[in-house]
Amino acid sequence: MFGLMRYRSAHCGGDEQRTRWRLHYCGACKTMGRRYGQRSRLLLNHDAVFLSELLTSLSAATEDWAPAYHSRNCLRLPDEGETPAVLRYAAAATVLLSEYKVDDHRADSGRRLWTWVRRALSRSFGKARADLRAFDFPLAECDRILSRQAALEANASDVDTVAAPTAEATRLVFECGARVAGIPDRAAALAAVGQRFGRLTYLIDAWEDFDRDARIGGFNALAASGRDRAWGAREIRAEASAVALGLAELGAPSTYQFRLRAAVEEKLGGQFRIIAAPKRTLRERWQAAVRRTRELDTPKWAFAAVLAMAFLFPLHAREARTPSECMSLGLNLMAVGGLLAAAKVEHKKQAVSGFWNGCCGSIFECDDCCCDEMCCCDCGSCCECGSCCECGSCCECGSCDCDC
Repeated sequence: MFGLMRYRSAHCGGDEQRTRWRLHYCGACKTMGRRYGQRSRLLLNHDAVFLSELLTSLSAATEDWAPAYHSRNCLRLPDEGETPAVLRYAAAATVLLSEYKVDDHRADSGRRLWTWVRRALSRSFGKARADLRAFDFPLAECDRILSRQAALEANASDVDTVAAPTAEATRLVFECGARVAGIPDRAAALAAVGQRFGRLTYLIDAWEDFDRDARIGGFNALAASGRDRAWGAREIRAEASAVALGLAELGAPSTYQFRLRAAVEEKLGGQFRIIAAPKRTLRERWQAAVRRTRELDTPKWAFAAVLAMAFLFPLHAREARTPSECMSLGLNLMAVGGLLAAAKVEHKKQAVSGFWNGCCGSIFECDDCCCDEMCCCDCGSCCECGSCCECGSCCECGSCDCDC
């Protein structure tokens, strides 16, 4: 429910890319809080955030947004008039897709919990629908498409038939997004990427729930069509490659393709070993916090408070630009969540000889992460030529002739 396109710290791009992702993540979350109530922020979906990033990058729109979007304080919401159209669209689409998901859970499980969730969020759902109508989103068509899901599942014959409603609904979201972003000439290409992305997410959902559905007797598209998880994994990787190719043809930043492939490998368990960077000792972490606090030119009266935040939240403190931003990290839900998650780690992962490259979801023996003009290859090294060769080496001539 909360999406595939999460940001990963191992992913190429560094602090600049992370800051840009976080701007859209916090922007979509705060827009939802402003327009649809604070409780709607629980529905934030990483894929909707990715759509906001994608549309903004393709339209070359400025990201010089209001200070509220840059604030490290999650409780600070932007004014209605400050919200960019792409963020409003991403927020409304998130709430609408959540409505469909809640209705699907309610129909499948029959539990009262989902009825209560539906009632609690009914006003948010209604307002999101009104906002999407203002964007000329084809709500009636989307409702009609997704209303076929139950009937298709009852007479399931193959995976594509059952995945079609999700794929078509996602296509509509991407296609309308092109018009909202002011790039109608790319609507068809975005619609094609959306269609494949919707099918990909449906396949991943079926793959993840395969064993659970078999245990409880629930519907599963893979099982109903006579497929197993191995077939599903191959199909997921093939679909992810098609989505990545579509993003490349759109001219989207290559980091989105790398993020997608890393996310898919993480979902599937990965074909390679994932390496965790060695953790800092408490002394090293304290020294880094002191350096960061001094870099921010922190006044003496605030030094202790900023130092504490830099020690507890080192990654987020690295992105802070002023002492006040660093001090407000205690009110940042992402930072607090990261601290709680780190507290659950019971042991360190053992280092191994390979190198996990979050860019493309593979392990390489080279120590460098290859981005943009460089090509990450399964042969174990990095190619400037943009091709990978079966002979285990990379040819600078641009072909896989191992003698060239």
